[in-house]
Amino acid sequence: MSIQQIKHKLPMREWFIIQEGLERGYTIHPHKEKGGVFIVSDGSVGFEFKRIPGFLSWSSGDTDGTKNIDFSYKQHNVAIMEKYGLPTPKDYGVFEKAEDITDEFPHYPLVVKPTYGSLSRGVYTNLNSLDEVQKKAGAIGENIKVEQFVEGLHFRILVVDGLYIGCVERRPAQVVGDGKKTIQELVVLSNKDEIRGGTFETHTTNHVIEVNQSVIESLSRRGYTPCTVPEEGEIVPLGESITATSGADYVDHTDALNRGIREACERFAKATNLLVIGFDYISKDVTLPLSPTHGAFNEFNQTPYIDLVENCNIGEKHSASKPMWDYIEKNKKEIFTKEHSSF
Repeated sequence: MSIQQIKHKLPMREWFIIQEGLERGYTIHPHKEKGGVFIVSDGSVGFEFKRIPGFLSWSSGDTDGTKNIDFSYKQHNVAIMEKYGLPTPKDYGVFEKAEDITDEFPHYPLVVKPTYGSLSRGVYTNLNSLDEVQKKAGAIGENIKVEQFVEGLHFRILVVDGLYIGCVERRPAQVVGDGKKTIQELVVLSNKDEIRGGTFETHTTNHVIEVNQSVIESLSRRGYTPCTVPEEGEIVPLGESITATSGADYVDHTDALNRGIREACERFAKATNLLVIGFDYISKDVTLPLSPTHGAFNEFNQTPYIDLVENCNIGEKHSASKPMWDYIEKNKKEIFTKEHSSF
């Protein structure tokens, strides 16, 4: 089966990497026996990768003990950021079950989240009482992380091969009034944008906006319904969720990000020998310098959704796959190690 035959099934973070490799003349196809694994060949030798060539993140020069750390475990993830001076939310620990959370916390609001996971699944924010914390923790089930809530906008900062690539705001879905159309009609109009795929479509970065119960409740808190006609130029947020399937937007802030934050992220990448890193940063203003009072790093991921930066729907797009392939070609002798016949 060719890569083109399964293109529509591939997540965009994989497709951009594959597309760049194809444009550079490499043969790329899915592994016959290993699900989600791709084979890259120049005709004689090649290599395998899954999702993002994350295995390339580790170099033989790694000496700081990060090589065997499970970065997907959020406690380890936060600890390594603190080690390199990136401010993080105050940590109140991990609880095996919701019923283990019995004592009042010294500060509210709080966040509860699973100790493993991505895409903001199972993350509950801005909780203002022990009762709220316990209820949301119960929805998670087991292994619950509790931390301080950091107020601000949510940004994804991307670094490849130790160099800053871009920064996007992950913004909840919204519509802008024209004084004529209802909120529902504005959503329908927004969903006609060809960049938006279906709610559960894989081969897309942006998804359609659904006016579901959560959106209706959010509008109700503002005194609106889907039939309300917003004034011309009025921005109407459609909830607080920044998950892709909720119809979130990705807004370019690459040039606006404070230089000191860029450099801190680059230093972190070089110190940990990670080829690709996506940092989740919360701040009211990304132009402000790095400081616990200005924002905090929520986590980082070495197999991030690079398409948020490469394929953002508002503002300038910035390629992450090009510098990734530059690195691969620069280190081709060490990376292309398998004989073509062995694939």
